[in-house]
Amino acid sequence: LNNETASDGTYLCLLIAQDNAGNSLKTDALQITINSTPPELTLTGEDNLVDFNVKKNFRFNLGAADRIGFQSWKMDLLDESGSVLMDFGGTGTPPTELVWDGKSRKGEGVQPGDLLSAVFSATDKAGNFTITDPFTLQVDYQPPASGEQMTLNLTTVYFAIVSSDLGEESKKELQKAASSIRPYLNKSILVVKGYAASTETGDLLALSRNRAMEVKKFLSKTLGVSPDNIYAVGYAARMPSKASSGAGTGESPRRAIITLTTKP
Repeated sequence: LNNETASDGTYLCLLIAQDNAGNSLKTDALQITINSTPPELTLTGEDNLVDFNVKKNFRFNLGAADRIGFQSWKMDLLDESGSVLMDFGGTGTPPTELVWDGKSRKGEGVQPGDLLSAVFSATDKAGNFTITDPFTLQVDYQPPASGEQMTLNLTTVYFAIVSSDLGEESKKELQKAASSIRPYLNKSILVVKGYAASTETGDLLALSRNRAMEVKKFLSKTLGVSPDNIYAVGYAARMPSKASSGAGTGESPRRAIITLTTKP
C-alpha cells in the first residue's frame, strides 16, 4: 500500500467482489511465496593439498540451505587459465559430499604442481542464483618411494610481505645454485616449494604457489631447461620439514625452497 517491496514470506491472495444484485463473492485463497533471498552455500575440501599418487580420491564438502528448495546446482573445477577441467551438477537439493578422482572430463589426470580452484553454485525454485568464493586446491609432488634416491636442499630464497617478486639477492642466490646443478639435470628432478606466513593476507595457497612459480621461471630461464622439467608447489602457511628446509629458528616463513632429487 505504501509502494514498498514486500518482504520475503508467504502471502494469501483473495479476490472479493459484489454483483449487481448485491451478492458478495469471494474466491478461495491463493497462497504465494515471495523469495528474493539467494541460497546459502559453502564449499570446503578435506585439505588444500592432494597427491593422487598416494590418495585415489579427493572429497569436497558442500553446504546448501534455502527456504523454498533448489532448482539446480553445479560445482566446477577450473584450471589456472579459468577453463572448466571437470564439472558436477544436477537438479534438486545438492549432495553434502562430492568425490573426485583427479581426472578431467577427458579422463586425463591432473599433474603435480597444478593449482586448481572449485566453485559451487545453485539456483533455487524462485530463480535466485548464488555462487561461492573459489576453493583452491594444490596438486602436490612427492618423489616416488621406490628405488634409491637422494634429495638435496639446494638453496632457500625469501620474499617481502604479500609479494612473490624475486629480489636481486635472491636472483644471485638462484644463479649460484643453478651453476652447481647443471651437470645433474638430466638425471634429477627439480622441485620448488613455496611457503607463506600465517600473518599474511589473501589466499595464502595462491601466494605460496606464485612464489614457487617465480623461482621456477627464473631457474628455467637461467638453466635453459623446459618449465615442464621443474615442479612448483605451494604449501601456504604449512611449516616445511626440517630435513627439506634446513631452516634455523628466526628465519622468515616467506620463502621458496629448491630441492634436487635424483631419479630412481
